[in-house]
Amino acid sequence: MSCGSENPELKNATTVKDRSEQQILTGDKPSENLKANAIEEGDAAGKIRWSLGRVQEEMRNSIGTISGLESVDVLLDDNFQMVIRTKENGDSYEKRVGIANIDIDMKKIQILRDGDEYPNPGFRMPILEEKPGVEIYRNGVKSETKRELEIVLGERRQVQLVVSALTHAVKSARGESL
Repeated sequence: MSCGSENPELKNATTVKDRSEQQILTGDKPSENLKANAIEEGDAAGKIRWSLGRVQEEMRNSIGTISGLESVDVLLDDNFQMVIRTKENGDSYEKRVGIANIDIDMKKIQILRDGDEYPNPGFRMPILEEKPGVEIYRNGVKSETKRELEIVLGERRQVQLVVSALTHAVKSARGESL
């Protein structure tokens, strides 16, 4: 695929549950809870959903901290495309990207520090060369394609959690060991 090609159409995209909603608590010993929450080694979709659950949860926890952010939903489709849907200041936005297309080289990830230039903390992860970029939609209409995934959060501590979760999701989508 060339740099300019598009991501495939979404296929059966479903909302990811927050990490806290995914956890099973047996009420018994912690070891029983661990067994109840175990994901099979070959279950790439299960691993990705678990990882994206952290992204969903931290982004939702940012509502009320990020000016204008009204709602957040993270979705995953059958082709391991991640969709981040937000409602901001009355407008609907979507970011669509193939999870395996995200470059997880820590030297290439740009941390956005809240302060003068950025009102909130966050990060940018580049897209691998020759892979489709991040498609941005506003109110259902594709507006642009970017060569990096940018995520803004409410607090600095959330940045590390979300970068780590996305890194695990990318490795799972590529079939790499964690």
